[in-house]
Amino acid sequence: MQQSKFIAPRIIFCDGDEYEKIKAATEQLQVKIITMRNHVEGSIKIEELLRTPIEENFSPARLENGNDQNLAILSSSGTTGLPKAVTVRNTHGYFNDCFSVTSDDIMFTNSTFDWMTGLMRSIICGAFGAMSVIATADFDRAYVLSILEKYKVTWFFFASGQLAQMVNCVEFDKTDLSSLRRILYGGGPCSVENQKQFRSKVQKGAMNFFYSMSEITGYGCINFHFDEKINAVGRVTTGFQLKIINEHGKALGANEVGEVCHRSNQYWAGYYGDPAETSKMQDKDLWFHSGDLGCVDEDGFLYIVDRKKEMLKYINFKYYPREIEELIAKMPGVADVCAFGIFSDEYGDEAAAVVVKMPGTQITAQDVVEYVQQHEQSKHLHLHAGVIIVDDLKRLPNGKTDRKANKAHFLKLKN
Repeated sequence: MQQSKFIAPRIIFCDGDEYEKIKAATEQLQVKIITMRNHVEGSIKIEELLRTPIEENFSPARLENGNDQNLAILSSSGTTGLPKAVTVRNTHGYFNDCFSVTSDDIMFTNSTFDWMTGLMRSIICGAFGAMSVIATADFDRAYVLSILEKYKVTWFFFASGQLAQMVNCVEFDKTDLSSLRRILYGGGPCSVENQKQFRSKVQKGAMNFFYSMSEITGYGCINFHFDEKINAVGRVTTGFQLKIINEHGKALGANEVGEVCHRSNQYWAGYYGDPAETSKMQDKDLWFHSGDLGCVDEDGFLYIVDRKKEMLKYINFKYYPREIEELIAKMPGVADVCAFGIFSDEYGDEAAAVVVKMPGTQITAQDVVEYVQQHEQSKHLHLHAGVIIVDDLKRLPNGKTDRKANKAHFLKLKN
């Protein structure tokens, strides 16, 4: 709704349940609202649109800017701030490493059209004649597992945070996932333990951890060698370049940690109506600056460390939430975790965590605190601000862990 104010759409498609909200948000715009289901008075039904006759001698409009024409405007994740309106172009990048898709494939993702995975699913299915399964509800792990088994899904796109939810669902062990031959997941960290558990249910080569940004349109890196390079997000894909840079912009060598940057030879129009943010994302040499820290090993595989903006400081020691999350994820009985810092005038950012336990296990907050103390010598990584146990983590609409919301929930319960 925030983006509609400056994008000024002329037609909006939605479910009838959202009609009144969208109508109120666009009352200053001359916009037609078409409902897909649960139709309400005042809306245009999708059936009415489909009955519109084709005009005589109809000819599709040519793209004024060719392949540089904007195809869509998507929403960024909003992981570190308000979501931005990301323009994406007409490009072959959607088909990078999708050459094995056939008309026999059945694809599924819970992502909507305003996320890259939702858009790519639709484009790939249309181009290759694959079947697409459309969910009628928000992500629910048991519901998604039932879809995968019922429709014998072969291609599955999802956020890495959703993997932890599925493997720690009581239905997971009894769900048949043998039909899956391509599993594409990314968008954030994922514990090795949870990845291995999902891997145990699928065929060799099916697990593909990937790394990308909506801004680059396509997969920047994909890991096709899960068993050999667990937790890597893969090698750079066709049409892209990759480099790791330090704080001075100098390219780094193998196993050196710095900011992850991608570049392609394709045009990007930037964030819609936001040239200032566009210049921060893409420099004059057309490199996209991700804001993610990572390193590339000797074999060219990229590993993500954390977000630059999420660096914390306890006294004089710098650290990242992911260091703590990776340790806690190894604790028996832990299903998922989100770590963050709680500011103290005396010490700075004291580490804290929100932990999800596996079904049927008995873990207390103090158990987690003591586990970290016993397995980590560096005291700045100890959970000085404490731990809470929850049923599930707070997440963004695209399934990514919402660190800010989890921190707010922690403070609310602690206070």
